[in-house]
Amino acid sequence: LRAFRDRATPLPCPFSLPVQQRSAEHQPLTDLPIHSSAMGEFTIAVLSGDGIGPEVMRQAIRILRTIERLYGHTFALKEALVGGAAYDAHQCHLPQETIDVCEA
Repeated sequence: LRAFRDRATPLPCPFSLPVQQRSAEHQPLTDLPIHSSAMGEFTIAVLSGDGIGPEVMRQAIRILRTIERLYGHTFALKEALVGGAAYDAHQCHLPQETIDVCEA
C-alpha cells in the first residue's frame, strides 16, 4: 500500500473515467451484453434479519432480478424468518422452518 500512497500522482479511479475510456472490466452493467448461453437455475434463501433487514434485502433482490434479465438465470427466492422477526413469530431466533429452507 505504501507504494501507492507515496506516488506523486495518484492512480485514477477507473469509474471516474468516461465510459469510452474504461477497460472492459469497468463498464457499467447497462452496457453489458445479454448472455443467454450462461443460463442457470438457483434457489436462494432470503433471510431478512436484524443486521440485514428488509430494506437491504429488497435491494439485493433487485440486483438478482437484474442478473436474471441480463444473463438468463432463474432465481427461486425462498423467504424465511431469522433473528427478532423469527423470535416474535416462533420464540426462537433460528427456527427449524428456516433451517429447512436453507438446507433445501
